Amino acid sequence: MDSEYESAQHIAASSPMDHFHQNDPDGRKHSNLQQVPAYAMNEHGDHHGHSNTPDAYEQHQSRDQQYSSADPNNNLPQDQAMANKPTLIYSHEMLSQQAQKLIDDINEKRKQDTVLMEDYRKSLELNVQKQCAAVEEHMFGLYETTGKTIQTKLQELYSTFDRIAKLEDELNQFKSALGMLYQDVNSSE
Repeated sequence: MDSEYESAQHIAASSPMDHFHQNDPDGRKHSNLQQVPAYAMNEHGDHHGHSNTPDAYEQHQSRDQQYSSADPNNNLPQDQAMANKPTLIYSHEMLSQQAQKLIDDINEKRKQDTVLMEDYRKSLELNVQKQCAAVEEHMFGLYETTGKTIQTKLQELYSTFDRIAKLEDELNQFKSALGMLYQDVNSSE
């Protein structure tokens, strides 16, 4: 019984790595996970020399809860396990990047709108120029057609004026002759 207690004390005094690395008979170390026997626990604590006082027990309990809530596959603490999982909590840098990306997208769309409006303006100007050229051509065609008609009418008008002028001259001559005749009649009486 004493030899078992001494063996347990020897195991309790050794480090965890001593349980993990064992020496082969030829002196080489190899990895060997061993389960610590129950009798390795002493009345003052566990096999690592930890105290079994209430404060130490609460610390062990909180540590055990932390490790038990971690990923069972990776056997990591909770904070490390949560770091490996996707989260909806964004950092200030991520929010700044998202805001900058949104601003860049808005600016890019505004540039596209400006280019679109410029192309639309050029297209409208081209169409207006074409329409103006067509209207101008039609207008000049009307000028040519109506100009000939107006020219003919003007010639007729000027001819009428000439005839009126001649009639006026003839009327004046008639008036002069009539006046002379009247004077002759009065003088003979």
